[in-house]
Amino acid sequence: MNLQEYSVVGVGALTMLAQWGLEFPSGALAAQRDGLEAVRELCVCVNKVLESGRHAGLQRARVDVSLGPLTAYDCQVQLCETKRGFSLPARVRAARSTLCVCVE
Repeated sequence: MNLQEYSVVGVGALTMLAQWGLEFPSGALAAQRDGLEAVRELCVCVNKVLESGRHAGLQRARVDVSLGPLTAYDCQVQLCETKRGFSLPARVRAARSTLCVCVE
């Protein structure tokens, strides 16, 4: 199985994508197909940021721990974790650091 291309997109990842404004069909297989396409697109964008070397923290990770291109699986897991972070109590959520990446 090639995790660069394939991942099972969970409910948490679909929920986070929906919070960003994406709409998914109600059927499980159709939602999975469309969700995977959205995760792949996100993965391409994130990997472009990684390759650019313009984000100091990510660049450090590339050097220090040999962070390579992310897979579709990596991206869907992060979507799920991000969605989970929004469900935390406001005080805890405010204490969590966020990643802001701006690409020109």
